[in-house]
Amino acid sequence: MIVVSACSEGLGDKDLEHILCDFDNMKDREKAVRDNFSIGGFVGFQAAEAAENFNFILVTEMDEKPFASSKIHVVRDIEEALALTRSLTGSDELDAWIMPHGANTMPKIAGEC
Repeated sequence: MIVVSACSEGLGDKDLEHILCDFDNMKDREKAVRDNFSIGGFVGFQAAEAAENFNFILVTEMDEKPFASSKIHVVRDIEEALALTRSLTGSDELDAWIMPHGANTMPKIAGEC
């Protein structure tokens, strides 16, 4: 999954940032979300979970340090994202879906729960 975002407001939500950046494993992230639920924290958990299960690449000018404890790959441009995708998948064949409202959606592969 390649997400292209300026992130002009950084991560935007302090709870999202806390869950995404302050934990180095999903078990502790989940416990924190369950203990102190917030929408921002849940969104941070979902982003971290997507990065655990899929190749998640963020094209942004944001510093990559906040993402160090997650499996989100931060790159600077789409060419770098495509090169990383080819490296991670071991293939030059790539499929693409453009999601103009991607900030409001989370894609699912058909047949998943």
